[in-house]
Amino acid sequence: MTTGGRGVARSCEVCCVWTVMHQRRACAGCLAWRAKHRERGVCPRCRHEANLNCDGLCRSCLQAIRAESDAVWALGLEGAPPRPLQLMVGVYRDKSADARPLRSLATQGVGRGRDRWKSLLNRQRAAVDGPAPPVLPAQLTGQLALFTLPRTLTGATATAVAGRPVRGWQQAWAAVGEMAAEHGLTGAWAYAVGQMVRLALAVREAEGVRLLPEPMLRDLPANADAVRLVLLTAGMLEPAPKPMRFCAIEQPATAYFTAAAAPVDRGPRPCADCQAWMPAGGARRWSRCSPCRRWSAQQPRGRCARCRREDLPLRDVIR
Repeated sequence: MTTGGRGVARSCEVCCVWTVMHQRRACAGCLAWRAKHRERGVCPRCRHEANLNCDGLCRSCLQAIRAESDAVWALGLEGAPPRPLQLMVGVYRDKSADARPLRSLATQGVGRGRDRWKSLLNRQRAAVDGPAPPVLPAQLTGQLALFTLPRTLTGATATAVAGRPVRGWQQAWAAVGEMAAEHGLTGAWAYAVGQMVRLALAVREAEGVRLLPEPMLRDLPANADAVRLVLLTAGMLEPAPKPMRFCAIEQPATAYFTAAAAPVDRGPRPCADCQAWMPAGGARRWSRCSPCRRWSAQQPRGRCARCRREDLPLRDVIR
C-alpha cells in the first residue's frame, strides 16, 4: 500500500510495527534508537537481542512497560519474569510512542516517578489477591453497545452460572420440557439443554439486551441448535435474517430437525496463527488465512522465540 509517493506501509524488520517506511527496512523510531543506543545485548524482559538503553531494556519493552502499566519491570524488581511482546500498529510521525528511559543517568539511577509505579504495583497486587471477578456480570438493559466481541464459553462457565437467578428462566425451562415431551427426549437431554439455556440467558443479561441476538449462540459449547428453538419458543431470541444452524459440519438430522442443513456461516473472525481478521467467506471454511496456510505448508511448526506461542510455523528453526 503506497501513501502518495511519500512511502510504503509495511512492517519494520526490527520491532515489526506496521507503519509508513521510506526506502528503509527499519522504522524511524528504530533508526533513531539504534543511532542513540549502540550497545547490543539480550533484553532481559523479552529475551531478544537488541540495542539496549541505560535501563538495559530494548525500545519495544520500554514502550510496552508504559502501555501495559507493567509496574514490576518499571521498578526493576528482582525475579521479574520475561514478558511476550504485543505487535503494534504505528502512526505516521507520531511521537506519543517514543521510548523514554525509566531512569536518568544524570540522577545516578534515581527512578522517574518511582512512587507512582510503587502505588500502581500495590493496586495491581491487591487486585490479584482480591476476590475473583464475577462470571458474565449483568449489565443495565437497554444500553447500546459499540460492538460485541465473541466469548469463550466452556463447561466451567456453565457451572459458574448454574445457581444464578436469570430473567426468563422459568419460561425457558417450561419450553425445554415441552420440547422434550413433544419429541420423546430424555430427562438427561432436558438437563443438558437447560444448562446451555441458562448460560445463554446469562449472556443476554451480560449484553444488557431484551432479546439475545441469534449469532451469539455460536459461542455456546454445546446444544446451540436446541437452545435456539427453546429461546424462539419463549420469545427471548432475536432471529438472524437467515435461520442459523450450529452443530457439526455434517449437520445430521435430529429428533427436532427432520432435514440436514448447510454449515453455519461463522462470519468474520481472526486467523488462528497471525490473528489477522478474515472476512466471512474465508472464515467459513478455514481457521487460518491464505498466507498462513501457504507458510504452514512450507515451514516446520514449533514454539516462536519472540512471542512464546506454541505450534506456529517457524523459519530457521534451531534444532
